[in-house]
Amino acid sequence: MPLLDNKDFLIFPHHYGTTESISNVASTVLSGQSKCMVVVVVVVLVLIVVVVVVVVMILIRVVIVVVVVAVVVVVIVVVVVILRYSSSSSSSKSSSSTVVVVVVVVVKVVVVVIDVVVVVVVLVLIVVVVVVVVVVVVVVMILIVIVVVVVEAVVVVVVVVVVVVVVIVVVVIEVVVVVIVVVVIVVVEVIIVVVVVVIVVVVVVVVEVVVVVAVVVVVVVVLVFIVVVVLVVMILIVIVVVLVVVKAVVVVVVVKVVVVVVIDVVVVAVVVLVLIVVVVVVVVMILIVIVVVVVVEAVVVVVVVVVVVVVVVIVVVVIVEVVVVIIVVVVVIVVVVVVQSARRNQQSARRNQQSARRNQQSARRNQQSARRNQQISKARDEISKARDETSKARDETSKARDEISKVRNGIDTSAAREKQRNKTTARLRGEDWTDVRRFIRR
Repeated sequence: MPLLDNKDFLIFPHHYGTTESISNVASTVLSGQSKCMVVVVVVVLVLIVVVVVVVVMILIRVVIVVVVVAVVVVVIVVVVVILRYSSSSSSSKSSSSTVVVVVVVVVKVVVVVIDVVVVVVVLVLIVVVVVVVVVVVVVVMILIVIVVVVVEAVVVVVVVVVVVVVVIVVVVIEVVVVVIVVVVIVVVEVIIVVVVVVIVVVVVVVVEVVVVVAVVVVVVVVLVFIVVVVLVVMILIVIVVVLVVVKAVVVVVVVKVVVVVVIDVVVVAVVVLVLIVVVVVVVVMILIVIVVVVVVEAVVVVVVVVVVVVVVVIVVVVIVEVVVVIIVVVVVIVVVVVVQSARRNQQSARRNQQSARRNQQSARRNQQSARRNQQISKARDEISKARDETSKARDETSKARDEISKVRNGIDTSAAREKQRNKTTARLRGEDWTDVRRFIRR
């Protein structure tokens, strides 16, 4: 079964990413489909080389045949011409035909030898080219596997470093963004507070100025009124004094009741009129003062209410903006954290997938090695069985040898006994001269 599916056999950078595509390359190089492709490529290359070599051999043979035929024709023509012009006898004709036959035979032999040499050289070239192609393909496959493994390791290290750097940069950017947002909020709040304070101070100052001006105006009016009243009273006093003096003079000079009565009436009327005028003026001034004070108070109240409303609205707007900014910052942080966690989960899923594929490949290698070990154990068991059988055969052989040696020892013992018996009988008969010889030697 292949190590990868059909979808994993397609190697594109956008399919699984850079690291995964390189691992797919490595696994594809090690897969059965890639082996089949390599075998097909090798077979096609060998066929192309064989076809090229055969075509070259045919061309060489054609060239050799053409050259040889040309040489044969030239030699035959030269020999015929030489022999014809040298002598015209029958012997010369026969010799010329013989020479032609010899030349043709020699040329045929040369052609056959050249064909054999060409065929042998071409076969050797074919074998050499096939061996070289196979060796080159095997070396290239090994180099590809080594390079892919090295590149995969380097890319994994680079990807880990890049991920760490990106996470650090993202965290720094998040912190900087949060700090900038907080600083902007604080600055905006300070500006808003300063503006509100300035507006309130300006409004209060304006109201105070208006109130002061109104009070000054009222005071001036009251002072003018007091001056006018004083002047009127003084004029009245003067008039009364003059009238009294006139009355006294008249009384002194002309003691008449009518004149006195008239003077009194006139004085009383003047005094009444002056008093009425003074009362009216005082009432009017009091009304004016009351109206001015009421208007100023109303204006102050309206201004204060407007300022309070504006301040309340500004504070509400600021609070709403702060809440919105906090919500936006929290949402941004949550989104960034979720995106980062999703990316980390995706990367961990890819790494888990790659590790699962590596584990699958290692499991298959372990399975293959287990099969090899099983075969090796079977072979060892067979060897041990053969050794046991050999040891059994050796034991049986040793037993047979022991039995043979026992039989031989028995035969030797019986022979020795027979010899001893013969010696004993010989001694008894006097035929054994061994003791006599020993005695003589002594």
